[in-house]
Amino acid sequence: MNTPWGKSDYRHEIERGVNWVGTPSHGGLVVTEKVAREKLTPEAIAQGEWYGSLICFEEDCAYAVALFEVPEWCEKSVALWAEKRTPEEWHTEFYRTITVWCLDYLRACGLPPIDSESEARYYQIRRELDEWQASNRALLAGGKA
Repeated sequence: MNTPWGKSDYRHEIERGVNWVGTPSHGGLVVTEKVAREKLTPEAIAQGEWYGSLICFEEDCAYAVALFEVPEWCEKSVALWAEKRTPEEWHTEFYRTITVWCLDYLRACGLPPIDSESEARYYQIRRELDEWQASNRALLAGGKA
């Protein structure tokens, strides 16, 4: 399966139209547009990356939004992972991940961040990313970083 991260070397079907995929370097949750529009909110869909008619939620950050919204995907996904936790522990982990990486999703849904430390980390990451992007734009334009 082709993904935004390259050609997958494994694919695990969670349900029809929903797959965990992995490539040699990355992976995530891949959802067909039809299933996404049926099961996810527009706020969640906005956190994914469009790849043709697929919406892809990368494995480090955005995946948590999809699994937070569709608990049955969570149950089937965590069965793939070696780490065993209760559903409540996974839910808390997803919420913390969303707070750190997808705070705009929480705000769009009217949900508070899980804690102020995670919210502060989100803003630190955003600042670092903005600085990195500005530096790269300057280098690409022939200027100095």
